[in-house]
Amino acid sequence: MKAVKTRYHGATNTMPARIIASAEPHGKNSVTVEYESCLSPADNHRYAALTLCKKLKWYGLYSEGHLDRDTQVYVPARSKDWGFILDVGEAP
Repeated sequence: MKAVKTRYHGATNTMPARIIASAEPHGKNSVTVEYESCLSPADNHRYAALTLCKKLKWYGLYSEGHLDRDTQVYVPARSKDWGFILDVGEAP
């Protein structure tokens, strides 16, 4: 498991607002999810990170942090005492 970075991208003339979740190396290790106005900004980032973790079959607990206003990062956590936890669940 590695860190997951999520970044908000505003709407353009041809694309809706979206969040891109990525992990190194880039390429196949990324997903793009449409920004849902019914969710909070933090929940939109969490959903994008969760979607990528499930795609990559990375299970476990992740702690959340902010790099800047539009970017968040999720890193593997050792316990639920480390701030917000994104619980991806266990391997099937």
